[in-house]
Amino acid sequence: MGALRYVPPLEPGFSPLIPILCRAADQRRASVVWAADGGTDEISFCCAGQTGARVYERLFKFLLWQHGGACAQLRGFPQAARRMIEQEYAPGGRCAFDYDFFSNVYGRPFSVSASSAPPAVSSAPRSRRLRAGYDGCRIGLDVGATAIKVWAGLDGRETFSQSYPWQPRRHGDLDYHETELARALAAAARTLPRTDSVGVSTAGIIQDSQCLVASLFTAVDAGAFKRRGRDLFVRAAKATGAARVVVCNDGDAAAAAAYVLYGKKGVLGLSMGSSLAAGFVDGSGGLTDYISELAFAPVDLQPGAPIDPWSGDSGTGVDYFSAQAVLRYAAAAGIEFEPGLDNGEKTARVNRLFSQGDARAKMVYDTIGICLGYSIPLYRYFYGMDSVLLLGGVTSGKAGAHIAAQARMILRTEFGDDTELFLPDERLRLTGQAQIVAALP
Repeated sequence: MGALRYVPPLEPGFSPLIPILCRAADQRRASVVWAADGGTDEISFCCAGQTGARVYERLFKFLLWQHGGACAQLRGFPQAARRMIEQEYAPGGRCAFDYDFFSNVYGRPFSVSASSAPPAVSSAPRSRRLRAGYDGCRIGLDVGATAIKVWAGLDGRETFSQSYPWQPRRHGDLDYHETELARALAAAARTLPRTDSVGVSTAGIIQDSQCLVASLFTAVDAGAFKRRGRDLFVRAAKATGAARVVVCNDGDAAAAAAYVLYGKKGVLGLSMGSSLAAGFVDGSGGLTDYISELAFAPVDLQPGAPIDPWSGDSGTGVDYFSAQAVLRYAAAAGIEFEPGLDNGEKTARVNRLFSQGDARAKMVYDTIGICLGYSIPLYRYFYGMDSVLLLGGVTSGKAGAHIAAQARMILRTEFGDDTELFLPDERLRLTGQAQIVAALP
């Protein structure tokens, strides 16, 4: 692929990774072997033509945030690329954020090495069978950066649905977070004779319902978070009397929605909310245990790609497929906001402007849709999905259909790609993750 046939109007330098990748046997084959929790997985790729060290580093970073691991072994990487990755993904290196993040997640220093000796690997993603139902008295929470959305139901019949605004990133005191969660849960519980189970969906790295890392808690002291934050959601849920509690990542909830509601397998769920979350249900109907933090996985190679303020890296998914992207593009399009609006209100205003036919807002969603169309083949290369479900506030109203239409156009005309791209109904896009996650415990 040469120059892009369709140029994103507010991201004219967008340079997708997919043209670099191929499946030709005669091209250089490289792979990363990931090790974590006693198991290993190998993910391979082929690069077309002469590919520089930086591109290999970008692909490594993509796989790091797609898969996750305590250590990585590089095989088939050019020497310059190996040196770059070993130097940058180390304390004080350019990608020290990544080093610190995964060291924290897995409880030991993250390491990168090169080896020609192939370890015993599992080629298939590890997954767990999805089991879901709405029997009994259930509550679901979708905990985002600007709102807590809560749903309650008795044997599948809705008894409560509400959204509560909050500002978790402005509060370093976990008492604030506990109080707000308790308020939402108590309001839902009052509509039920009892609480049998609670499901929670949120951004971040979740393991066994423990929140290991989450951008919602950036203002919280690290020590305090380890002591009281990791089990915050479980603690709040059990205070309602619930015997069963499940906490999962937003992306996993989106993928679960595709499976539970539509019977989809081999489906990637993308939740475009305050950030970008992803999850994958494989061909057997199992939810894979990849971390799928595509918010921090690169999609753009251009030298001037935007820099994410949290991770400090450039060209990552959060700056193209989230409310963060909407606000960045709105500024570029010349959309101004009244003083005092929070990010959720600003995003909603851009959405309303689009519905009213505003040309500036159209450029915002044109850009997101075109960038998504050039990124889905990258996701498909490493996930092998057949379909993509879009959820989250960015996809609400007419904007979601427009984003999907733009992406489908790119897939069809540029790649001949038949990946199915679909959205649920409007209500589910806005508040449905709370309802979906209620079915998981």
